[in-house]
Order: sequence, then C-alpha cells, then structure tokens
Amino acid sequence: MVLAGLLAPLGSGCGEELGPERFQTADVKGTLRLGSKPVGPGWVEFLPVNGTVGKLRSAPVAADGSFAAEGVAVGVNQIGILVPRERGLSQYFHTLSSSIRRNVPAGRSTLSIDLITEAYGSSAPE
Repeated sequence: MVLAGLLAPLGSGCGEELGPERFQTADVKGTLRLGSKPVGPGWVEFLPVNGTVGKLRSAPVAADGSFAAEGVAVGVNQIGILVPRERGLSQYFHTLSSSIRRNVPAGRSTLSIDLITEAYGSSAPE
C-alpha cells in the first residue's frame, strides 16, 4: 500500500511530461471525377506517408463528387477512394495501394482529382 502511494505520483508525472503527440493538420476540400463525370457517393481517405506524421482521416464524398476533410496531416498523403457503386475504382484506388499522392499544405486547400488521369500516371501532384 505504501509502495503504491509512492509510485502513483511518479507514474502520473511521466504521462504529463510526455503528453500526447501533436502534429500539424489541415482542412482539405475538393472534388473527385472520372473524366468529366463526378464520382460519388462514397468516401475519400488521407493516409500520411513518406515521413508525414499524422492519423488516417476520412470524409464522405457526395453524389456530385465533392468532399471536405478536416484534420488531414500536413505533408505527403496517399489518397484512397471507396465508392460502393464503383467496385473497380474502389479496388484500384484502395487506401493502402492507391497511387494518388498529394502534398497537403498547412491551412486550407482544395484538390481536384481526376481518376482517369491518376490511373494513367500522367498527373503532376498538386
């Protein structure tokens, strides 16, 4: 009992000293298209990669292809797409294997992603 009383202040001090890990985030809005056709409804996911520190974030995609994601890690993110009505797109652009990558700046930004262009690799990162 005495030992527990002595160790309690030490344990709580360590947690406060280290604290939760903090990282920069941004708000990202944008649109998903397949050529000129909007892609949706579904989900878009942002996965930090290439040394970017943060958490996976997801946002709903409306029927008109628009989305708004909050708390996206600042830096390079791999972008995945889940569109239930378009299984082929969802498999090709799955979050863990998607070739779509964007450098997300701090603050607010807008992305326009054409999945046809992304599939053929002729898009320059925005």
